[in-house]
Parts: sequence; C-alpha cells; structure tokens
Amino acid sequence: MKFCSECGEDLRGSTKFCPECGFNIGDILIQKNTDHATASTTAHPADHGNDILDEEPIAKKTTKELGTNLENMVAKILLDRGFSTKTRTKLRGKSGQLSEIDIIAKRNGVTTAIECKNYAESTKIGVKEIRDFSAKLVDLGIHRGLFVTSSSFSQGAVQWATNNPHNKQIDLWDGSKLSKHMRSVILGRTSGGFTKIHNCLNPRDTIENYSKILLKNKNNIVISQRDLVFYPYYIIQFTIREQFKTPDKQIHSQFNSGQYVTDGLTGDILFRSDDTGDKLFRKNAEQKQVIYDLRNIRPHKTIKIKKISNSNIFIRNISIDKKSTEFSIKKKIIEDNKQKIPYRVKKSRREYETKRYTHVPNLRSISLQSKVIHVPKLHIQFKSKKNFYTRKVLPASDVVITDEISICKHILRKKHTFAVCDVCGIAKCEDHIFVDESNRCYCEKHASDQLRESKKKGKSIRDRLGLSSPFRKR
Repeated sequence: MKFCSECGEDLRGSTKFCPECGFNIGDILIQKNTDHATASTTAHPADHGNDILDEEPIAKKTTKELGTNLENMVAKILLDRGFSTKTRTKLRGKSGQLSEIDIIAKRNGVTTAIECKNYAESTKIGVKEIRDFSAKLVDLGIHRGLFVTSSSFSQGAVQWATNNPHNKQIDLWDGSKLSKHMRSVILGRTSGGFTKIHNCLNPRDTIENYSKILLKNKNNIVISQRDLVFYPYYIIQFTIREQFKTPDKQIHSQFNSGQYVTDGLTGDILFRSDDTGDKLFRKNAEQKQVIYDLRNIRPHKTIKIKKISNSNIFIRNISIDKKSTEFSIKKKIIEDNKQKIPYRVKKSRREYETKRYTHVPNLRSISLQSKVIHVPKLHIQFKSKKNFYTRKVLPASDVVITDEISICKHILRKKHTFAVCDVCGIAKCEDHIFVDESNRCYCEKHASDQLRESKKKGKSIRDRLGLSSPFRKR
C-alpha cells in the first residue's frame, strides 16, 4: 500500500497524482528510480548526506512510545474540536481501585473517557478490550467513552459497543476513521483563494464586515484570532406507523412524524418536533438560534468562501457516524412514543375492572431519513493592549451571540462602547471615556482630574459621530 508523502492519503494504485491533495507523485517515483539506477556509477560520497532518499531508516519505537504518539494525536484532534483534554490520568473508581484513562476530554459539561491502542494493521480489537473498557467506565461513573485504534475492530466488538449491557455510549474510531480525522486537523487550516463547503447554511456577509469595529480609536485594536467554523448537525426526519392489540383484543393504531436535530460532534439531541409539539433540549442563546437557522434557512449544496489574511476557515467532520446516530434516535423515538392505553377486564357478570396497557413501539415500525447540514459560526478575538475581547456571530442569520468589545456594562443597563483607553486599552462607553484636546482617549482611572472636570455634557458623542451597531443582537 502506498501513501502520499504530502498529505498521507492512500494512493489506491495511482502513480501520478494524489487523489486527495493533487501532489505530483510521479516526479518522486521517477527521481527515486533514477537515483537507484545511477547510484553505483554517478553518486558522489559527498552527495549522500543531502539526498532525502538516502537517509538512515527511522528507529523502531517501543510499545509505550507508539501508544503515547497515538494519545497525543487524538488529544490534538479533540482540542481542535473544542474539547479540553488531560492525558494519562489516574482516577479512583467506586471499587476503590485506580484506573488509568489515556485521555479525559470535556466539553459543554460532558466528560468523555478515551482509550487508545496503537496496534499493527493485522491486529484487531476484540470484544474483550471493549468489555474491559466498558467496565472501567462503570467503575468510574463515566457515561460516554471513545475507543481509538490504528487497526480495526472485530464484528463482535462493534456489536458489543453498540448494544453493551451497561448502557454506555461507546464510539469507535478505527484506523480509517482516525486517518480521516488526522487529515482534517493537519489540512483543515486554510489561507488563500477560496474554500468550498458542501451542504451548509450560507453566511450573509463577509468575514471582513463582521470584523468591523465602530470605535473612535479603532486603530489601537488588532485582530488576534478570526476563525469561521462550519459545525455539522444531523437533521433526522422520522415516521412511526403501526397497529397493535391491547389484552382485550381491541386493535389500535399509532402514527407520528417529525424531526430530531442532533449535534454531529457530540451526538447530543438538541431539538424535537412531532405531531404533539416542539421541544428544545438546549436552552442557551446560541443553540436556540442554531435550531432556528436550521429550521428556517434553506441550505446550499455548495458554497465558496473567500479566504482572507489573518483568518482561518475550518470544516468540522462529524464525530458520530450515521448508523450510530440513527440507532440512538430510534431508541429516543421509542421512549417518546410509549402509550398507556386503558382497557376493561370482566371480573364478574356485572362488574368490570379498568386497567392500563403500556405499548412500546416496535423498532421496525420506525423509518428515518437523515442529512448533515453545516452551520457557520464566526469567532473573532480582538486585542487592545493587554485586554482580549470576543465576538461570536452566527453569519447565516446575522445574529451576534457575544460582542464583548461593543458592550460597556453598567449596573442596570448596557451601553455601546465609544473608544478604548490609550493607556490600558479597556473599552468603555461615552460616559466612561474622556477625550482631551489632542483626541487621546482615557478611562476614568487614567484621565486627569482636570479632564474629568471639564467633560462636556450635551449631545451624545456617539450620535455626533454617527456610530451605531450594524448587527442584530439576540
């Protein structure tokens, strides 16, 4: 098996160009063959140290070093996806025994334990390894696990992880999936030209316009980070239709339809809509707006985003595969559609007793249709002296979730900022900024007594300059 030296993609028999990055493989192969053919007659001893093909082979690593390399790589992938991570952590479980977890990852208050096995391709992960990992999760009281291997899983291991008796959510990354995540991290950062994004919501405006600052001395502020990230979400349409009998032999029908929205990175269910009504499982402002955007904005099949300097565009790949997501949704549908149906039982000639029959829908009565939509989220960080300010925007709907540099907090209200202090860099509104004759701006702490006393009252400085916020705020 051959791999591209530029991006690591499987060449799949190609001898000219890499199918993933387009790198010219043919030149390397020609050069390599030429060097071997002429080495005995034309090579000069002094040239050997400069030829990359003649370098010494890489020394074999120990099992511990191989495991550490995989753990560090997986931790990097998780960090890239917004997790906080700790590697090689020992925790004491309910049994009183210490258990070592390769990686502990946390995001949105949810803890995930990760087990890593850097095995040769021929060595499969079996049921025993998954069972031991599940038992470790039970002992530690952790409900979500991820098992990562450089090789593959046996069919029994996959089935046991999916339907384990401990009811733990155990996701599996084999060598193929791991390679895909690695390439996403290594090649995901972009810099010039255009980036294509498929099946996504389209930003209404450009990165430059979302980065604008409406402050008097905006030249004192620099952009330290600017990331446009496309996050994946599953939209799953469902229909449940069946007939069943109660113990009194009466036939009943059940029908329901609707949709679920889940996070493609965490698998969390965010929203449900069916014939009985809507239910939002996440109630923070960002998730509410994301759900609104997914339900009300038509996705595009393909869009192009122009890349600009000092900015990055990332496309997050789904972490939870379609099969696992649909299985979790089916279990949720069954739970949400249980029915308690009253029926009558004859106790005597004239007396009846009313009982209740609990009907649990059959898994086969549920049909699903799934699709993945990427939602853009723009994260901008401004720096003013030693102060950092964050702006978070959902460009598909032009809604600002957070805009720290534009808001000056008062006890009972918030006001738009007017300028940053030329001394400390703090952003303040016109009530808390003092401007001297040379148009230098100072906060209350750094303004002179004379400047504070001479502050003029009257029409708002912001109104005189025509400053206003260009964004809708949630």
